Amino acid sequence: MAIAVEMPKMSDTMEEGVLVAWLADEGQAVSAGDVIAQVETDKATMDLEVYDDGVLLKRVVAEGSAVPIGALIAVLGSAGESADAVLALRPSFIDQDVGVAGPHPEGSPEAIEVRAFFPKDGVLVEDPVTGSLNASLAGWLLGTGRLAAPYVARQGTRLGREGRVHVTQDPEGAVWVAGATHTCIEGSASL
Repeated sequence: MAIAVEMPKMSDTMEEGVLVAWLADEGQAVSAGDVIAQVETDKATMDLEVYDDGVLLKRVVAEGSAVPIGALIAVLGSAGESADAVLALRPSFIDQDVGVAGPHPEGSPEAIEVRAFFPKDGVLVEDPVTGSLNASLAGWLLGTGRLAAPYVARQGTRLGREGRVHVTQDPEGAVWVAGATHTCIEGSASL
């Protein structure tokens, strides 16, 4: 199960913290009490410890970013985190685009479950299907040998959508991302 690591309140007067440095890498195993980052508060630079054992799946915030208390900064989980864990993720607000993915069981029609979140008007919104995220993920998944093309990614499940993104790779290594569409409204609009 994916575990959200949020910016803690490290002093009575702290409203946000600046993530000064990451001390753990994505993919690194961590144990409760391990320091994964340094955070500058309104009073001092402090160590940020994790409270759970797991693998640092994603560093969501870049070094130097100011992050409000309670905002998502990292995701812990198990190596090879599952699609079910991705679907169970409930991120809090962060003023940054975030994408997560996890594998479906071997033999499933879809290889991975994908979710994409972005900030809009002070709220974190989920995108039902994101071609650019799927293209970026494909470059990483294919480049590291975690998946082989062709494969299908599922997205939009938590929103009640049935997004399917088809990923292929041509002989020159270019990644192609495609999917089916359904016309819901026809006509024109004046903007």
